[in-house]
Order: sequence, then C-alpha cells, then structure tokens
Amino acid sequence: MRRAVRPALRHPFRVSLLAVDLGTSRIKVVRADAAGALDGVHAAPTPVDAAPGLRHAFPAETVRSVAETLIGEAAAGAPAPVRTIVLSCLGTAAVPVDAAGAPLGDALSPADPRPLAGPGLVERTGIAAPDLFRQTGSDAHLASTLLHWLWWREAEPAGAARLHRLRSLRGYLLAALAGADAEDPSWASRTMAMDLESDAWSASILGAAGLDDAALPPILPSTTSWPILPAVIRRLGLAPDARIVLGGMDNACALLGAAAPGEERLVNIAGTYEHMAGVGPLATCRTAATAVGGLVHRWLLPGTFLAYSRVPVGLLLGAIGAASPDGIEPLLRSLPEQPAGRSAPLDEHALRAALAAGSDPAGLLAGVMESGAEVLARFTEAWTASGARVDRIVVVGGGAGQERSLRLKAALLGRPVWTLASDEAAAIGALRLALHATEAIPLADAGARVADPLAHAWSPAS
Repeated sequence: MRRAVRPALRHPFRVSLLAVDLGTSRIKVVRADAAGALDGVHAAPTPVDAAPGLRHAFPAETVRSVAETLIGEAAAGAPAPVRTIVLSCLGTAAVPVDAAGAPLGDALSPADPRPLAGPGLVERTGIAAPDLFRQTGSDAHLASTLLHWLWWREAEPAGAARLHRLRSLRGYLLAALAGADAEDPSWASRTMAMDLESDAWSASILGAAGLDDAALPPILPSTTSWPILPAVIRRLGLAPDARIVLGGMDNACALLGAAAPGEERLVNIAGTYEHMAGVGPLATCRTAATAVGGLVHRWLLPGTFLAYSRVPVGLLLGAIGAASPDGIEPLLRSLPEQPAGRSAPLDEHALRAALAAGSDPAGLLAGVMESGAEVLARFTEAWTASGARVDRIVVVGGGAGQERSLRLKAALLGRPVWTLASDEAAAIGALRLALHATEAIPLADAGARVADPLAHAWSPAS
C-alpha cells in the first residue's frame, strides 16, 4: 500500500513508535507516542495455508504484505511521525529463501503435522533427548525449526539445493524493511540449533544433522537496530530517519511487557499453549523447567534466560468446544470457581478418545483446567525452591479474559493472580525494548514509560 511522504516534521520532538507482533493467529501493530502512551492498535489475521491434519503453514510474502499494510495504516493515523519500529515474532516458523531473498516455500507453523510424522531429532541426529535439552533447552519430541528444516530438505530437494537462508517471519520482514540479515538469541534458541551457553549456532548439533550453519543468519543482540530503507520510508509514510529494532520472540517480549521495575513476577501466558514463565539464571530456569517437562530459552538481554512450562490447555479447550453443541463459552461459564478434585490427561489423543467415548465435555473441561493449573503450581514451587522470589503472578494472553479460569488458578496456586489493563503484553515489551535500544533508556525507566497497569486481582478465596 503506497502512502504519501510526510512533508516535514512540524513537531521534531514528537514521534511515534510501532511494535509489530507477528503472532500465530494475529498480526498486530501497536502504536505508542513518545511519552509511552498506547494510542492505536491495527490488527489482521495471520495469513495461513492450512488443511486440518495435513498442513499448517504461513506464506511469507502474504505475511509481509499484511504487516506492511498495517504499518502504513498505523503511520497514516499517527499524531506524529513514526521514527521507530520494533519486532516481536512467534517461534519455530522459518522461511527458506534463495540468494535473492525470495521464498522457496512456506514457513511451517508449530502445528504443522508433516515434520512430526517422520523420524524425530533423536533418530535423525543420534543425540539423546537429555543431551539436546541440556544444550538447547528444548524438547526433542516437539516441533522445532531444526526438525522443519530436515523435513523440508527431504520433501523439497530442488528447493533445498537453492537454499541461501532460513529466516523467521520477523527476519523476513526485517530484510524487506531494512535489508538486514539477523536473528536474536531469544528466537534463535527456539530453533534447537543454538547452544544456550554460547549464544552461537551449535556446530555439534548441525553436524550431527548434516546441516550447514551457512544457511543461518548471524545472531545479534535483541537491541540491534538499522535504518529503514528510503524506498520503504516513502512507501509507508515513516519519518525520514526511521529505524527498526530487531526485537525478540513473542514469549520473551510478553514477559518483559508484563513485568514491573523492581518486582519479581512470574507470567502465566495463557494461549494455545499455556505457560508459567520466569526470567532468571540458567540453573534456576533449568530446575523449574525440568520439574514440569518445560522449556528454557534465552531472554532478551545478555546472560538472562526464560523458563516456562508447556501445557496445551488452550489447544484442548478448542477440541472440547468443537465437540460441544453450544461451543466453549457456556462451558467456561459453568466452570467451578474452586478445585473439585477433577483431573484429565493433558494429551490431545487421550482427550479426543474420551470425547468419542461419550465423556461429558463439561467434566473434561474442568479436569483439563485443574490439571493445567496443577502444572503451573508445580512450576511455581520449583521456581521458589531454587531461591527465586515471586512477588506477583500476572496472566496475559487470551486466557486472561476467562474469569472462572482465573479464580480456579488462584485457588490451585494458593496465591492471587493478576491481569493487566490491556492484552498487548508482547507489544508493550517490544516497545520497552525499543526505547532501551534507541534512546539508551534503562529498562526499568522504559517500563515506567510504556506502562500496562495491573487491572484486577483474583484471590484464592474469591
């Protein structure tokens, strides 16, 4: 979409910032003014090529086009010129591109069943799952960029022969807007090809997989920034000196957006997969993740790590809602506010088998919610047992609007859970990171400047 160039900066000290959040289901562009106040959100569904049980992938050029359209709309409506853009992106999905930067295929989503249908990473690399977890912080049995790459090499040998780079959807947009070629450690650690302790692509893992790290971009700090290309500035109507900040993986940005200066918060990211997440030293993160079969990835700043559980509550609720004639909302409203001692396996195949056998969807939903909350409680216990402090637990994501679920979590955790005034934690975290990167503002000050206040607390007895 072409937009007129702004003729001049009439208010040179008034600028706008944009956070572009490339999510699994939505692309959001969140705008803030120079004082840090949010003043606009533009959103659209993330383009996807999907067929249930067959494929689930993101066409990179269409994703780029939608993101650029939203950026142009946000810039056109901004009260001041847009000088800074920062990026947040889902993990795993990677676009294979040729030497000219053109896509050789779609970016596979974590939900794409094709790579998981064949041999896993343990079989493909000969490296035991515990050793892969120790080096990468990820589970070898789950979807990963590395497994997607191996599957694509076998499924599309002609395209693989022309491969120049694997880029995240964020990296693909970054190349289009600034001509830059990079990924940050928080996203790179999600690939299962990066060594957690060195922040470098793992020669041992790639060698065992028979892959060449020449196809992987440089790993640069999340705060790295570049000038946006002049042609892009003209097309999208940005400030003449506009820059783009690399940013990070969406879960990492969400935790930064939900944190508060001086407070030790755990963040419950409630979406398709539900995580209890915390930032800390590597040993603490490994202990908490191991207690619940969770994951450890790099966070946004050097030497920091992100631990989180991985509970497919949202995915299972979707299956229950699809099997209920009235959908999921009436079932959620009927959810008990206190634990009833129910449990259900947190496994999609077992859940679907129970539904097929005629189990009551309401009972299964309550059991899934309680089982999921128990995992969050175990993570919290392991986190505090390692000496880490927890001042608050804050819920972000789609599940932050489910009142009965919040009451049940508070009861099972034995402590209050809080929600935020907005549901833009990832974008707010990215905006804070951008201020830290481009204006040399300490993160604590950036957190106070781009604020998302606590809106409500749900106590164990409420």
